[in-house]
Amino acid sequence: MPWVQTPARASIPTRWSRERAAVVLAFAAFLVLGWQGVTTVGREGGNDAGAHLAYAEYLDAHGHIPGKSVNYEYATPPLFHAAAIAAEHILRGAPSQGLELSSNWLTRALWLILVGGGAAALTAEGRKRRLLGGCSLALGCVWGLDEIVSLAKTEPWSGGQLIALATGAGLVLVTGLIARELWPDHPRRALAAGGFVAAYPVVYRMSILFHPEMPLAFLCAVALLVFLRAARRDWPRSDGWALGAVCGAAALTRQTALVVIVCLGVAGVAIGGRRAAPFLARAAVVLAMLAVPWWIYAAQRWHNPLQSNLEPRASLMMNSQPLSFFVSFPIKSLVLHPYRESFSNELLPKLHADLWSDWFGAIHPFENGSSKLDRVTASTQSVLGLAADALAVGGLFALAIPAGIAVLRRRSLTPRELGLGLLALVTIAGFCGFVVMLLRFPQRYGDPIKSSYLLFTAPAWAIFSVAAWAGLRNRVPAVACLLPIVAVLYGVSYAADLGAALDHRAGDRSIPGLAGIVDLSTTWQQTSPSPGIGGEVDFLVGVNNTGNQTGSDIELTVQLPPALHLQGPPFYELGSGCTGTSTLRCNLGSLAAASSTLIRFGVLVNEGGPQTLTATVSSSNPDANPSDNSSSITINLGPA
Repeated sequence: MPWVQTPARASIPTRWSRERAAVVLAFAAFLVLGWQGVTTVGREGGNDAGAHLAYAEYLDAHGHIPGKSVNYEYATPPLFHAAAIAAEHILRGAPSQGLELSSNWLTRALWLILVGGGAAALTAEGRKRRLLGGCSLALGCVWGLDEIVSLAKTEPWSGGQLIALATGAGLVLVTGLIARELWPDHPRRALAAGGFVAAYPVVYRMSILFHPEMPLAFLCAVALLVFLRAARRDWPRSDGWALGAVCGAAALTRQTALVVIVCLGVAGVAIGGRRAAPFLARAAVVLAMLAVPWWIYAAQRWHNPLQSNLEPRASLMMNSQPLSFFVSFPIKSLVLHPYRESFSNELLPKLHADLWSDWFGAIHPFENGSSKLDRVTASTQSVLGLAADALAVGGLFALAIPAGIAVLRRRSLTPRELGLGLLALVTIAGFCGFVVMLLRFPQRYGDPIKSSYLLFTAPAWAIFSVAAWAGLRNRVPAVACLLPIVAVLYGVSYAADLGAALDHRAGDRSIPGLAGIVDLSTTWQQTSPSPGIGGEVDFLVGVNNTGNQTGSDIELTVQLPPALHLQGPPFYELGSGCTGTSTLRCNLGSLAAASSTLIRFGVLVNEGGPQTLTATVSSSNPDANPSDNSSSITINLGPA
């Protein structure tokens, strides 16, 4: 009868391919490992994560970014930190059940089985099994969201780490999509490119830290993808709005985004010409609306729209880099001692060690408590990484650069050549900018030599590696059988090395340098104008360790003249704080090699005339140069 309604049938998910199910399982495994890292070593920090966390806390409490005297990441654009603050407030107010089992690993294993089983069931022919698989995946998503909210309620500021983890997984996905743009008829190459990115230890490392570097890399990868799709579709104007929004967000995340923005602008003009003009104009409008206000603010505040926290401090800087900085590449050390601290100031070895073998820069202290397995897997990582380096660099010079030249000469405009040429441009520009930064700020011991600064080029290196491997396989068929062997060896090495990293805590061990040098020094800065009698003046004392070993039991003593009265407890970053009034004694604890910390305080002026303040630092370690442990500042406070 017409008025009788037929019961609605349950919606049956479409059947998945095995490749799609494998991708979902791989992403689930990445998220599970990332979740473990977020709640263990990621909580301790590394790669300046602690400074970015303090930046977000200050921004949340005061409503504006911290000053130079408060946080050394003061010049970082604030988008990531603002997003972390928003996530913190939203997640803390959201409801959760806390569906945890007695063991974290058991909880995550069960979640992985739920998601993996659901993905596998969606490949079945039977409709009921696919329906069950869809329900399993939905349940996994709900459980995962509940875990996110529960973590935010128990671990403050974990929302920022989860943003980094989500963008880390997104970087792997977008890399695969970029590879699909290059090789639309070879889907396995897209999977391989995503796999290469996930295999870089720096990708996992930066995915679990409270740090804007991974969100930047993700946004840059999305910008590359949008640009390549627009080039293939003859520059749709609507895509220009999207490109401008992504580039603007990247510019508000890290200063490095300008490298990719300039490369995309140059490539658009060179490739598209007049046809690309409306597309590029729309992208420029949105970019200007988002990024230009920040650049104007930075220019007004620091006289540089791209202000960096790497400043020429005499205690840390050299006059110039020696020739060995560029040409040194000790193979034996890279095999037997593949840790950053084994290379005092050598560009390529330190960059290679940071990329492949030295998890968090502090987890594998060679011959200082690390197990034999730690040392073996780190060496294996380094050796296999050398082969991967050769593959990636070979792909750049043998395939990507020639492809870019062919595009410029209009000899080829295929998606493969366009993509490889653009990636070559971004990679070369990024590396050159990195080297220029190191030359402008030549620090002792090469602390800024970090692969994370080049993280936004990871998709390019992965695609170069896939292109080189495909070329070798076609020319030398015997090479094809090596891929599974190399992949298995690297998988075992990576798993063992990561297991050792997750078993430790970042920062729980000090790493002795090659010669065991602790070199402490102090510096002064007056951070407010000199007032008259009855006014307040602020000072900043810097304590620097320019040695290559962590200093322990560090104490700073500040002697104030009788004319100055301490206004309140000094601000400090390390240790248990300061005691005293006319003589301040600050317990700073430990200070890592090639690092510094700040103490800030204000005093009330009771008398005029010249007044001298003195700071002296000491530690339980022998000091390589005691002559600079004390420093003074004299200010004239007007008529006595």
